[in-house]
Amino acid sequence: FIKTVRKFSLNNKERTLMISTYGAQIHDVAIKNFKMPKDDNVIVDLHFYSKHNEQEYYEKKFGFVFSEFVNKDIPIILGEIGAKKEYVQDFSVLKTYLDFAKQNNIKCVLWDNGSSRSFINRETGEFTHNELKDYLK
Repeated sequence: FIKTVRKFSLNNKERTLMISTYGAQIHDVAIKNFKMPKDDNVIVDLHFYSKHNEQEYYEKKFGFVFSEFVNKDIPIILGEIGAKKEYVQDFSVLKTYLDFAKQNNIKCVLWDNGSSRSFINRETGEFTHNELKDYLK
């Protein structure tokens, strides 16, 4: 993948690429089997959805991510984050997760699939969750 992207177009020689673990999972086995490419412009892409509002949960869950990537100066991005509707209604779940990411300088992409993880009305483009909208501002 990297060789193919790098050989086309001048801009692609320095373009930052996102490479995922198996299934973009943060599970130990996915991380242990990940082979970091020899390229200076790669970010590891991980996906994780939450249903917990305890900071300690995230510290434990992301412990291996930190030891294998962050503590080795390998950049990561949470390319899909969110929570199911039932957890979004209790904003403390998503807020705790976003607070954890922010405190650890982890960039996130909020994933809206239009149904079970929906934050934006697809017809109007408006946020459906004002607390989240205000938090993101």
